[in-house]
Amino acid sequence: MTIMLAFSTIPYPGLRPFRYDESDIFFGREAQTDELLSRLAHNRFLAVTGPSGCGKSSLVKAGMIPALRAGFMVEAGSRWRICELRPGDRPLGRLARALASPDILGDDRTDDESVALIEAALRRGPLGLIEIVRGAEALKDATLLVMIDQFEEIFRYRERIAADEADAFVALLLASARQSEVPIYVVITMRSDYLGECAVFHGLPEAVSDSQYLTPRLTREDLELAIAGPARVFGGQVEPRLLNRLINDFGTDPDQLPLLQHALARLWSRCAASAKPPVLTVAEYEAIGGLAAALSNHGDEVLAELTPEQQRIAEIMFRRLSGTEDGKRDVRAPARVDEIAKIAQVDPGEVIAVADAFRRADRCFLAVPEGPLNEHTLLDLSHESLIRQWRRLAGWVTDEAKSAEMYRRLRDWALRWEQGNAELWRGPDLASAIAWRQREAPSEVWAERYGNRDQFHLAMEFLDASEETQRLQFITHALSSRR
Repeated sequence: MTIMLAFSTIPYPGLRPFRYDESDIFFGREAQTDELLSRLAHNRFLAVTGPSGCGKSSLVKAGMIPALRAGFMVEAGSRWRICELRPGDRPLGRLARALASPDILGDDRTDDESVALIEAALRRGPLGLIEIVRGAEALKDATLLVMIDQFEEIFRYRERIAADEADAFVALLLASARQSEVPIYVVITMRSDYLGECAVFHGLPEAVSDSQYLTPRLTREDLELAIAGPARVFGGQVEPRLLNRLINDFGTDPDQLPLLQHALARLWSRCAASAKPPVLTVAEYEAIGGLAAALSNHGDEVLAELTPEQQRIAEIMFRRLSGTEDGKRDVRAPARVDEIAKIAQVDPGEVIAVADAFRRADRCFLAVPEGPLNEHTLLDLSHESLIRQWRRLAGWVTDEAKSAEMYRRLRDWALRWEQGNAELWRGPDLASAIAWRQREAPSEVWAERYGNRDQFHLAMEFLDASEETQRLQFITHALSSRR
């Protein structure tokens, strides 16, 4: 699946990762790219780790992969087929669809039947991918690189959806990388705060320990290249005072790298509109709010362009696409247009109009498939840093977490009530739940994120019964008082 987030006239990617075809504007990571190639040459499994926002995906996509295609890993040649995916909500299905692409197996058809056949082969066991590659004419004399971006999604999938499929997916990757009969390499990018969770998969801790590359911070010299290099490629320049200011403002927060790229993209858009060639200046940098506020200010500006109804839809959309895990990790939660439309109780076209406003090339707040959006399009945040740095969105995420907490509490109590182990609510608990339902207007589609529809209906039945019982008790008490 090709992601449409390209800046056709902007040398900085903003919040999104660099792409394979942007190696000419990917500066400051040359030594790190060389180290990745060295490790991959000695181990067919490579885990690129680091905190959110450190540039793992960009390093692999715009650094390592172009170098592989240029033949810098001599023993593997230069004919590489790149199979990129995220585990998401169906890891084996996503792997099958990625393999079915014309760029991999060479078939112009990626219809559901072809994908189903490949997925069936993958499900036969850990050697499924090896057998597919061995029998694929399109992969003769070519090397397959399976690149799993945001590998940490597999842990959430295993815990919440299907442990067996998650185990099968990881076993498949490890078996493919361990063998040497067919040329298959596996590279994963993973947030380092998930390293301890690797232990739930047999063989994964050992594989990660043997191959881990912890992405280092950029040095001052690296930062100078990353800031000034892309502008020069596009015929512009960065004012020396601004270069110094940006480097000095670049702190220890891991979000600083996506914030820097966003600020540079914003500056380029503003300066290119008034001068040719563009010169990025301190004055413009201060006008957008600097690194500390540029992203949050920009989000508010986009929101202000929308009508009040579109702002309501935007809040619902971003609340659905964002979340926290274990009370501390910010996570992305992709969802289809039609699901968000049902939660907002609007036509999918109204969601698409809002998504289009946030996915424009000069904003890049959403990652979406290439081309016009439709009701089946999967929407996603371009980066987790958006959750942490856009103050409005951070507030929405807090509101969503509180709403989900109330729903889970109500649902769990309703399940106990159904089994005869709990009484109906009354007093402050009931008042809070009634206020929550009036304020949030929860629906079964919204609740599916936190459980199944039957549980939602039971929770609402419990709340209705509690409210009715309290109403009858109030009437009875009132009548008794009159006597």
